[in-house]
Amino acid sequence: DMTSGCAYSKFWSVDGSVEPGPQHFNGEVYADGSCSKYGGGLVQRAGWAVVEMDSPGPAFQSVLSGLAWDTLPQTSQTAEYVPYAAFAQVGSSTATVRTDLS
Repeated sequence: DMTSGCAYSKFWSVDGSVEPGPQHFNGEVYADGSCSKYGGGLVQRAGWAVVEMDSPGPAFQSVLSGLAWDTLPQTSQTAEYVPYAAFAQVGSSTATVRTDLS
């Protein structure tokens, strides 16, 4: 279950579905993450998102987002890689995943 150990996960799709699946992430998919640092870096929380855009768009087709699993370090690096783990569980093998990682 993708949401196990996850403090928050949210899904939205233009087709009104309540659960994500490969039919939602099978085209042009973008994955990204970030980490917020509070109290001078003493408290950190990593978040992520996977978004499918319509072509020629830009219009959102599906959005899956959340916080990094509690068992992972709450860092920027974690935030950048967690969307891949989430996508691997719900996405299609025909999708093209784009990111700002090099």
